[in-house]
Amino acid sequence: TDVVFAAPAWTLEEAAEAMTHGGFRHLIVLDGTGPVGIVSVRDIIRCWAPTRRRTVTAAGTA
Repeated sequence: TDVVFAAPAWTLEEAAEAMTHGGFRHLIVLDGTGPVGIVSVRDIIRCWAPTRRRTVTAAGTA
């Protein structure tokens, strides 16, 4: 199996795409020296949910 990891410069979209393609919910983030963190589906949802909620609210009032 291939190991999949994220780079610190990845966007949330890139991480979400890798997770969807690989069928997993977490990605280890590596820089040149080793692991620097983990990003999860929950992290992505927390970042996107407020934006989507504002968009839906604004669309409903237009």
